[in-house]
Amino acid sequence: MKISILNLTTTLRSPLIIWRRQAGLACALLLQVLALSTPMLAAGTAVPAVDVQLENVIINEVGVDGRIELYNGTAAAVDVSNYWLCNFPAYSRIGDATSITVESGNLLMEPGEFLVLSGFGGFNATDAELGLYVTNNFGDAASLISYLEYGSAGHRRAGLAIVNGIWENNQFLTPPTAEASIQTFVDEADVLSWSNATPTFGAANELVNAVSLLDLGVEVSIFPNPGHGRVTVALSGLAAGPTEFTVYDQVSRVVLRQRINAANGQNEIDLGNVPAGTYLLRINQGQAATTQRLTVL
Repeated sequence: MKISILNLTTTLRSPLIIWRRQAGLACALLLQVLALSTPMLAAGTAVPAVDVQLENVIINEVGVDGRIELYNGTAAAVDVSNYWLCNFPAYSRIGDATSITVESGNLLMEPGEFLVLSGFGGFNATDAELGLYVTNNFGDAASLISYLEYGSAGHRRAGLAIVNGIWENNQFLTPPTAEASIQTFVDEADVLSWSNATPTFGAANELVNAVSLLDLGVEVSIFPNPGHGRVTVALSGLAAGPTEFTVYDQVSRVVLRQRINAANGQNEIDLGNVPAGTYLLRINQGQAATTQRLTVL
């Protein structure tokens, strides 16, 4: 594929970062998107994939419960109903409602939109590959536009992804868990990278290795815990600014999300409709966050 930016021409494989959002400006880039050889990144070195423009739809997040999130980082609407998910030898057409469930979003993905899918029969949470094809020509590298593998390297379609420049030989990621899904980021070298982080299905992935609010001197107290109905989250030492409370269940589903402008003092969370069980409460402000265990009676 030939592409020209700023009067320069090079030969690139897809997907391609076309521009990166930086300090509110769109910066033209001419870099091939390759994979890092490690799934973990240092703090502050990555941004969500939503901060760049891509040439293709990508697999943006994978959960232990089988949820797969796609992200349309292109500048145009994309109909993914005839796209295919792959974990060899299993393949499913995304638009086939008998094999794929749309949890949120639309098959006609507008620029910047997320599509969360579940029910893919070929899903394996511990050792697998996930490929996104634009056609059912599964032996064609050009049809494979997004790929990742976890648990081990060398799955059946990894070779095609390597040929297409979207994966590296012997690279594999850490499998997802209830507390951390696989998420896609872009590092400072404008390379697609992956890490395991608190699930954000249907929204932009959070920065890798966010600064701990506790390390910044924020004190957190939850009472009653265990509790039922209204639970109070008491915070002190938090800087002024938008703050988000998110409660996740044991399979990483969001059961409650609450946003406020400032969170010092006592903040009430209504858990009256949340079934009894153990949950994770994530408190996030900018690039800083902390996660606390919460038990509902």
